[in-house]
Amino acid sequence: MQLKEKIIKLANDAITRMEARPDRTEEDNDILEILLILRDGAAEMSSEEALDRWLDFMWKVLTDLGFSY
Repeated sequence: MQLKEKIIKLANDAITRMEARPDRTEEDNDILEILLILRDGAAEMSSEEALDRWLDFMWKVLTDLGFSY
């Protein structure tokens, strides 16, 4: 599942950058927590269909929290 691997890599890169910041705000910490949940959830998905459902769920959560663009 190439998509799964790409999502995990992107999330890991963003997590590494966020964790390295000494001046994180509360919002930064919230985003970091979301990235961790996204990465860990994606890692647990065993099929493309399950991954698609997970991503749809995460998108709904993010938009409900106001993190959409």
